[in-house]
Amino acid sequence: MVTRAFTVPTKTIIYPAMFVAPAWAPGYVCPKGLCGLCCLTQSPTGVSSSHNANLDKAVCRSYNSEIRTCRKYLDRPTVCRKYPFAFGVENDRILISVSLECPGTNSKTDIDTDAVSSMLCEEPTNAIITFMDSQYRSAVSTPGIWRDAGQVWTELSRRVQEYFSKKTSLPCLQEVQQLTVDTVWGVAGEEPPEVPPCSVGTVTKNTQGLYIATRFETHALGLVKVIGSKTKISLLDEKWREINKITIKTPTEFLSLEMDKDAQSMIRDYVSFLCNRPFLSLASIRSVSEHVPVPIILQRAFAGVFAPLEAGATLVAHRDHLESLDSNAMREIISFAEGNNHSIFAGSGRVHTL
Repeated sequence: MVTRAFTVPTKTIIYPAMFVAPAWAPGYVCPKGLCGLCCLTQSPTGVSSSHNANLDKAVCRSYNSEIRTCRKYLDRPTVCRKYPFAFGVENDRILISVSLECPGTNSKTDIDTDAVSSMLCEEPTNAIITFMDSQYRSAVSTPGIWRDAGQVWTELSRRVQEYFSKKTSLPCLQEVQQLTVDTVWGVAGEEPPEVPPCSVGTVTKNTQGLYIATRFETHALGLVKVIGSKTKISLLDEKWREINKITIKTPTEFLSLEMDKDAQSMIRDYVSFLCNRPFLSLASIRSVSEHVPVPIILQRAFAGVFAPLEAGATLVAHRDHLESLDSNAMREIISFAEGNNHSIFAGSGRVHTL
């Protein structure tokens, strides 16, 4: 893991902040015109857009596809200003990370903490931070809502990382789901229920759509589309035309895939990265609004982030005819998962927890 400490001087308080990233994606830089792919995959509300048949989605009219930049960059919506950052507030500290679908995370350039701090101090992001802080404090001070959530998260993080330290192949989703349930109920001293088998077809449908297929040396647009009992998986070229496409029967089970040592190291680092994201902040906000204990929300949200990881592995393996995964394939699989999971913290795009 890579961490960078800095401060964020908001209007009301100076927050300590911590940037976290996996060792293989330690920083972030976005040169103008690098790819512009986030303008295609993100869907900000309240902007003029037009449907594009090749992408199977609406595209913002401000996007200039010739130079891959926004025509209204200085006046872009808040969701675009925050991308690719995801953050939360826990124990009076801001935890911040970058969505690993973004090709800019392949840069070895250190994160510009001054720029991040400035972004967090802008309105309405500043107000969002204040709201997150107040919701977290409210959850902690309400015993019926908090229910030892800090202890649950510490134990859950430890157990999941221990599980992946021994993992050499996929799938993993069913076991991770059961592990999260066992941990939450175990800390509460209750008998955990048995998690029913997940519907692979449902997971595939929930994770379909346009995504950024980021690998270490390349990046492109990927598209997964479920049509009845069939699923189309493809990459798109710079003219948004389908290449390297395949149509398969929508999976009813996840593929069994061995991971080489580099892929194993990557997924372990990624899981450690997930365990340093502000899931307690996320769960606190939902708990206060939904009147559901924090550990229950925590269990659902954290288990849910592994669904697109599992789906991505099966879909990429089908498309590229893989029987095992190396680090480059794992990089795209994580990119696929991050595209689905970014909205958990960013509040935009698409996400489906189990």
